[in-house]
Amino acid sequence: MLAGGVVENASAAPFDEGHALDCMVRRGVRPSRDRHRAGPLRLGVDDEAALHHSAERPNAVLALDGVIHNLPDLRGETGGFDHPLMSLIARRGADALDRVVGDMSCAWWDGDSRTLILARDPGGYRPLFYWQGEGVLLFASEPRGLFGDDRPPRRLDEAFLGEWLAILPRPSGRTAFQGVQRVPPGHALVWLDGKIRLHRFWRPEARPMLRLKRSEDYAEALRETLRSAVKDCLPGSGDVASHLSAGLDSSSVTALAAEALGEQGRRLIAYTAVPRSRPDQPLPANRLGDEGPLAAATARRYANVNHQLIANDTQSVMRVLDRRAAAMDCPVRNPSHCAWLDAINADAEKRGVRVMLTAGLGNLTISHDGRLAPAQMLAQGRLASLFRLLADIHRRDGDSALVLAGRTLEPFLPVGMKYAIRRLFGRRGALDLEAHSAISPTFAAEQGLRARSDAIAGDLRNPYGLDGRAGRLAILDRTDHRGLWRAATRRLYGLDIRDPTADRRLLDLCLSIPDEHFVSGGGHRALIRRAMRDHLPVEVLEERRRGLQSADWPVGLTAARREIADEIARLRQSVGAGKLLDLARLQTMIQTWPEGDSWARHDVVWGYQSGLSRAVAVGRFVRQIEGGNA
Repeated sequence: MLAGGVVENASAAPFDEGHALDCMVRRGVRPSRDRHRAGPLRLGVDDEAALHHSAERPNAVLALDGVIHNLPDLRGETGGFDHPLMSLIARRGADALDRVVGDMSCAWWDGDSRTLILARDPGGYRPLFYWQGEGVLLFASEPRGLFGDDRPPRRLDEAFLGEWLAILPRPSGRTAFQGVQRVPPGHALVWLDGKIRLHRFWRPEARPMLRLKRSEDYAEALRETLRSAVKDCLPGSGDVASHLSAGLDSSSVTALAAEALGEQGRRLIAYTAVPRSRPDQPLPANRLGDEGPLAAATARRYANVNHQLIANDTQSVMRVLDRRAAAMDCPVRNPSHCAWLDAINADAEKRGVRVMLTAGLGNLTISHDGRLAPAQMLAQGRLASLFRLLADIHRRDGDSALVLAGRTLEPFLPVGMKYAIRRLFGRRGALDLEAHSAISPTFAAEQGLRARSDAIAGDLRNPYGLDGRAGRLAILDRTDHRGLWRAATRRLYGLDIRDPTADRRLLDLCLSIPDEHFVSGGGHRALIRRAMRDHLPVEVLEERRRGLQSADWPVGLTAARREIADEIARLRQSVGAGKLLDLARLQTMIQTWPEGDSWARHDVVWGYQSGLSRAVAVGRFVRQIEGGNA
């Protein structure tokens, strides 16, 4: 972690970087701290972060939180500096960060030019926040580090929380707190003479699309890039764990990690969340409720994998939500997933594990579905190729002609017709805003959220038309809460979350592969199936259903019904929650609790799993900030 501040106002109190670090310290850790104080700057680091200095430029300092994977490629850049990154920034400024591959955030200060640069890698697992007042710029790895100082007001950004409740895109850089901004992934904040500019050094959309001779060349490039990313995520010693579902993302990461660790004579603990009981409701079409058997098939393939099954409902949803809410500085996104995620973390902590591998960005990278490929072919007039592709998808995945036609034509249709198609196939967005969000109708109207929800027809990628790369980049930015989730997991369990699918090299590669190569010759997610053909069991590669996380979520939610009712009662005492949420509707939902087969109804699934759960999470967060933690 890192924290610092530049205080140009001579009469203002200096920033206390030590207290800021105290506010962010993780449980059970005695931090080893380093500090730098020079002129208007105060900068401190602890935990994994380190300060780097230079005899070449004594008034410069670099705070680096995380790791740079391509240091050998940068070694020739030292030029008298203590660290290659210092030399790069000294010579090229923020543009130098485009050469860096790693899981990191950093702060660079040059006292001679009085320039501060704050930056994050594109993967986004190392957050960095800042606040600017009159003559003051403060920054820290988490918002709570900023609030260790009296100057930033701890006020909620209601517009941001409304967008969160409505599942809408949010302006880049905003957070749940007024005035507190985040440095977006792949960006650098440059502060000079009290003025700020945001510089985007990572521009994958400017890269030419990759054109290789054979389809197998794409598969090989994907596999080897993922292999390198996995290896770079492995610690030099100690036990390693991974998430292992029935899906292709976590299975691929687990398989390649097992191979790499096996070469060193080391073991891997693979965790799979499974339902304790059979879900009450019928499963949606093409969804898999119990991922245990397929995950076990992957684990059996590697002798050094210790497979652990964790029940979804081992912990109370509300108790886990409370613990998470106290450990991170934004609302919990999917409360129904918290119980099994934290149960896995707790088991890993008991076993002394310090690194957990995940595949959180897999859907945007290695297993991208190539959903726009048919529409792109149609727009290009490649009708023969289009019909061959649709025939292959029909044969491999069983999609009907009606489904395939809808998928091909949907990007060209006006919003109203898109809604009709989504209703026909029961996809998200078929319901009105109020049906999948318990936001206050009055607040939604004041903020214009209903119109914005209608405008994207339930899909964040719709505004980008046939530009699949732009759509994925928008989702990458929207999901930038993952850094705070990682920080909270480290605080609660001492676990370092590492995600190979967020590796910058993998992002660059996957965003440069034309959509059609993700789907051609094998149906949806064909590319990752080809890439991992010799590394995963046939039954995993051929499974066309997607895993349904927390398939028995109604069981856990029902068990917490009384606790949820108590929380809703407490929310009535909260001014902020009363403004944001439709508390009367939430109370009615508690009183008219679904039973039996009614949990299978589309409106019930979205109403309770998304609407109720998300509202309670946001309300709990608001109440916590207001000071009502009892």
